[in-house]
Amino acid sequence: MRRRRPPPRGRRPPRPSPHRFACPQDLTHHFPDPDDWARLPFQPKTVLFEDNALAHVLPFARLDALERLSLRHNHIAKIDDQAFWNLTDVVEIDLSHNHLTSEDLSPHIFRSHYAPENYEPLEKLRVLRIGSNALHTLNPDLFMHLPHMEELYLDSNPLKVIDHNTHIAITNVQSLKVLDLSRTMLKELPDHFLHTPRLLERLLLAANLFAEPPAGLEESHGLKYLDLSENLFVNLTSIPPMANLTTLVISHSPNLTAVGKGAFARLPSLSELYLHSNHRLSSLHPLALAEDPKPPAETHEYPPIKTLHLHDDALGYLESTLVGRWDQVTSLRLDGNPWSCDCENQWMIDTLLPTLERTDPKFGMGLTCAEPSEMRGQALRRLQNTHYHMRCKDLYGNHPERDASILVGVLVGVLLAAPATLAVVLLWRRCPSFTWSRSRRRGAGHDYASAFYKPAETEPDFI
Repeated sequence: MRRRRPPPRGRRPPRPSPHRFACPQDLTHHFPDPDDWARLPFQPKTVLFEDNALAHVLPFARLDALERLSLRHNHIAKIDDQAFWNLTDVVEIDLSHNHLTSEDLSPHIFRSHYAPENYEPLEKLRVLRIGSNALHTLNPDLFMHLPHMEELYLDSNPLKVIDHNTHIAITNVQSLKVLDLSRTMLKELPDHFLHTPRLLERLLLAANLFAEPPAGLEESHGLKYLDLSENLFVNLTSIPPMANLTTLVISHSPNLTAVGKGAFARLPSLSELYLHSNHRLSSLHPLALAEDPKPPAETHEYPPIKTLHLHDDALGYLESTLVGRWDQVTSLRLDGNPWSCDCENQWMIDTLLPTLERTDPKFGMGLTCAEPSEMRGQALRRLQNTHYHMRCKDLYGNHPERDASILVGVLVGVLLAAPATLAVVLLWRRCPSFTWSRSRRRGAGHDYASAFYKPAETEPDFI
């Protein structure tokens, strides 16, 4: 009989959480029987039905302590009315990654115990995740029984447009703070869409089809976080004004090549800018963050940037005027860019690196030169340590380092030509009459032959 190997020392099998219940991953159509819930030795706070093949959600048994219910990654296409009415303390319901259509998602699904004289919604629910389904529109009354919902995730649904019904459904949620519309094929936002949810703080519009930032962003009231990544921006000229926005993310935009002057100037509270992984972004205006001075002031006004991530772009130059106070930046990433090591970036070595190293000793470790080719691979920190002064381009915009090979070639040519020229001169000085006499003789013989030979005008006939 084979003896069972004991577990390795120092490693214990994970213990199930006393407040977490994960259902087996072989469920198809049926939930555990209500009696099975009653036999549990504890009241779970989290129940996971993830990664099963459930197609139909039936009403749940009473679970007074349940706060989080996850049904993600199933095949759910039908949910009974009042399916969650016994979950009176539920805070989060996750229905993402299923097969729900607009017709399958009815307002009555979220209805709790209800009587004409006693309205009892799911008043503790705060988070609803219905992303990655097949929703094209929403019932205008879909969230009428969720009056205190704060976070709504609609990402990865083929909405394409925010139609009238969807507009009503979302704007009727007065307590909404987080709205995720990423990967929903949107090209624009309808007028006044962001005017009604006055408490909205986080808006995710990543991976859509916006050719420019939506003008309707200006109507938001307390928006603090905005994600516009993976859209179709090419030349970013202006972000609509948002007085309270503190965090802006524009990353992985495949077509973005330039950010113009004052693009972020109307974001006076901006403290975190994530403008990274835009692999074609080669032009960042020196005053992209600055607002033009207002008389009588003569200096530009800057937002209080503390986090600036510009890594993995295509930037060759960084201007010192991009940020008002570099000494107040606590997180800066510039790695992954093809930096040009000429005098225009000298300030990065002399000023930026010493300033940022005071708060982050590792800053600058990944920064290397890409241009000119003679300096490719040189670390900027090494140039800083050796007090290297980078040269400027010439009047034609060329790197003077590239003239070195030409100069060397000319010098080598001169050095090789000098001995040959000297030898010819010495030879001529030693026997100057040799070549001259030969040429004279050749010339004289030719003249002599020419003088004494003349063709006859007629040839005599001999018999």
